[in-house]
Amino acid sequence: MTGVRVSGMLRAMPGDFTIGPCEPADLRAALTLVLRTLPADQRAPLVDSLAKLQDEPLGAFQALLVAKQGDALAAAVWGQPQPGKGCSLWPPQAESGEPSTELTSALIQRVTAIADKAGVSITQTLAEHRYGPLHRALVACGFVDLAELRYLQWRPQTHHPAPPSDAVEFAPFDERRQNRLERLVSRTYQGTLDFPELDGARNVADVLHGYKAVGEYDPTLWKYIRQGEQDVGVLLLAEHPESQQLELVYVGVAPEARGRGLGAAAVAEAQRVALDRGAQRLVLAVDARNEPAQDIYRRAGLREWARRHAYLRRNGAPPPVG
Repeated sequence: MTGVRVSGMLRAMPGDFTIGPCEPADLRAALTLVLRTLPADQRAPLVDSLAKLQDEPLGAFQALLVAKQGDALAAAVWGQPQPGKGCSLWPPQAESGEPSTELTSALIQRVTAIADKAGVSITQTLAEHRYGPLHRALVACGFVDLAELRYLQWRPQTHHPAPPSDAVEFAPFDERRQNRLERLVSRTYQGTLDFPELDGARNVADVLHGYKAVGEYDPTLWKYIRQGEQDVGVLLLAEHPESQQLELVYVGVAPEARGRGLGAAAVAEAQRVALDRGAQRLVLAVDARNEPAQDIYRRAGLREWARRHAYLRRNGAPPPVG
C-alpha cells in the first residue's frame, strides 16, 4: 500500500493533531475506526471489493487519512474509490467523542484535494442529520446538501406483487449493445425527480459502470421496459447474496411514456424477481422529493426503514463564499 502525503509531508493541526496518509502499520486500526458505523460482517467484503477497481483514478487507500496525537491514532477519514470515477466519503471518526468542526474540515479537505488531483468526477457522502460539525465541514469543503434519501423495503410475505400486464414487456439487456442502454438511460433522466442535480455530473457510461458495481452484477437482472415494440424505460436490479436481498438499483421511464403505469409495472416485476430468487427482501432508496415514485412504492407494499441526507461535491468545486 502506498499513501499520498499532503504537499509531500505531514501537516500539524491545532490541538497537537498531525494529519497524514495512513501507513501500513495503522491500516487495520484506521479502517476499523472509520468503518465503525458499518456492521462488522460487512467490512471485509467492502474492502475485498476494492480489488475490482483496478482502472479507477483513485487508489484503494490513497485517500485514507489519519489524525494522530503523538503516536496515538486519534481520528480517521476515507475517500473510498467507486466505479465510474466516483468517490464515497466515509466521514471522520474519532477514537473518543465527536471530532471538532476544525478537525473534521481539515480531514475532509485533504480527502477532496486528493480526489481532485486523481481525477475523480464526484464525491458523495451520507449523514444522519443536517446539523453539527459534519454538516458544517461538508458545506465548507464545497459539498452541496442535495436531499433526504428514504430507504424502503418489501418483504415477500407482506404483500403480493401485481399480476403482469400483457401491454408491458421486460426484455433482457444485451451487453453487446451498450449504446442502446446508454441512450435509453439518458432519456429517462430527462425531467427526473430523483436527484436532478446529478444530471450531467458524470457521463452515462460512468454512471452505468457504477450501477454494475452494486451487489453482484448479473446482466439477466438488467431489463428494458418495452411497450408497443419500443424501448420506453429500464429496470436495473442487483443481488446481495450475503444478506439475501435484491436491490432495485434504478428504474426510469422515458418522458413520452410516463403516466401509463409503467413505473408500477416495473416495481411489480422487481417483486416477482425477488420471489423467484428467494430474496428475503427487496430494497431501494428514493429522493424524498419524488412523491410520485414514493406513491408507487407505497401502493406496492414497500415500507420505509431508514433516512439519510445525501451530499455531493463535484471535482474541483470551490468552497462557498461567505
